[in-house]
Amino acid sequence: MNELSPLARVRDEELAGQASGAGARALLTDLLATDPDSPAEITTPAWDVRSRRRGWWARRLLVTVVAAAALAAGTLIVPGVLTGPATAVSYTSDELDITQVDGQWVARIKDPYAEHEKYTRGFSTVGLRLKLELVPVSPSQVGMVVEQSAAGGALRVGREPENCALETPGCALVIRIPVGFAEAADVKFGRGARPGEGYALPGPANGPGEP
Repeated sequence: MNELSPLARVRDEELAGQASGAGARALLTDLLATDPDSPAEITTPAWDVRSRRRGWWARRLLVTVVAAAALAAGTLIVPGVLTGPATAVSYTSDELDITQVDGQWVARIKDPYAEHEKYTRGFSTVGLRLKLELVPVSPSQVGMVVEQSAAGGALRVGREPENCALETPGCALVIRIPVGFAEAADVKFGRGARPGEGYALPGPANGPGEP
């Protein structure tokens, strides 16, 4: 016994036989009333009840921590809402930018010499099945559609600034595609050939800029 013993109002010997009494069972039922995992009939030993409650509070704490981390990262996770691959509403990279403007996807090709797969990846990110290739052509064919599948006819093509040279800084090939366009399309555009690079498609001998 220590100096706190005088404070005890109920001694162990006075509790003999009380653990399974009606009062103990009522108290146990009340403690478990908010535990969603509690069985309808209370037959669980006291040590197991404490273990279950610790586990329940640990799960509550884990969910709270995960939710707080998601919010801190700017992400809201809603189970069952995102059942398929998410589709972005814009895309940007060193090779191209894609945004929505007035019911159209507007893609600006910033690097006409990039690998074709990088364009395909960008279009796929916003849900477009467009295979784009920029191929070396003679001067009169630069910035023009040189080959396309039937679905490619839905695309509108231009340059910004208008009629600029694609190989110069600040000039972008601009492609406009209707939002909701779901067909697969293959399109090849002409770009200027680099030194020593052969033409994929020659232009007419008397065309603008041709030798």
